[in-house]
Amino acid sequence: MPSRKFVEGEVVRGRWPGSSLYYEVEI
Repeated sequence: MPSRKFVEGEVVRGRWPGSSLYYEVEI
């Protein structure tokens, strides 16, 4: 995952390593 700063309240899309499953995290 690229190293970057996340804004609070933004929805972050990520991918589990070695998998095609995506997940969304709201922080």
